[in-house]
Amino acid sequence: MIKWPVWVSACLSALSLCGCATTTSQSTKAASYTGDPQRMYLLITSNFSQQLGYPFASQTEQDVLASARKCGVVIDGQVASALDLNPQGALESALTYKPDVIMAMSFTGGATDPYGQWVRANIDVRLWQPGKKYLAWHDISQVNAAPAATVQTRAESFTTNLFQRLSADGVLTHCDPSVLHPPKDQRTGS
Repeated sequence: MIKWPVWVSACLSALSLCGCATTTSQSTKAASYTGDPQRMYLLITSNFSQQLGYPFASQTEQDVLASARKCGVVIDGQVASALDLNPQGALESALTYKPDVIMAMSFTGGATDPYGQWVRANIDVRLWQPGKKYLAWHDISQVNAAPAATVQTRAESFTTNLFQRLSADGVLTHCDPSVLHPPKDQRTGS
């Protein structure tokens, strides 16, 4: 058994108690996609809310809708329910909205602490145009959160990183700077 100096143990304990979250990601835009959608529909899949919790899914929905509006996009969306008797209902709602693009988010894996609180979440984000046979844009994000991180901190980290990627890849080019670079007191480590 390794015996750590007291200061190392104290530092590790402090890190586990911090309320921070960071997000990293890799994204790709289709060469033929020109970007700047005017209308978008956000669809958060039921596995996202089942695995990461409805409070996180709901906060993420609110943050993404608000950020997209600050980028000049008219947007609506929903968190799909696992209890929906019509599994195609969420997609039907999205298509009825007549968006230029649909942004679909799903949970693809992660890790929890010994108490069941997630500390790492892999989130797949796909942007596609109805009627097209290819993705316009694709992102795979990894959110790492300390056990003490709040739902809001986790969602802000993910959303800030998501919109930084959308902007850097030329998908959204009219974003308010506050979306891409939140004030220091609101930053979550992303």
